[in-house]
Amino acid sequence: MSSFPVPGFADIVLIVLVVFIVFAAGKLPTAVSAVVRAIQRGKPEKNSEGANSNRTG
Repeated sequence: MSSFPVPGFADIVLIVLVVFIVFAAGKLPTAVSAVVRAIQRGKPEKNSEGANSNRTG
């Protein structure tokens, strides 16, 4: 991380990334759902949990 010319630049980028992710999560739930499904597909354990909570509704 020392490759950044400004010491606090990495912190600013991290904050911007977090804010962007939260903003995208609030504005694009479909995109987040797609990512979550992709993650669940990689981990069958969480996939079974998601299927159970989904069927409850």
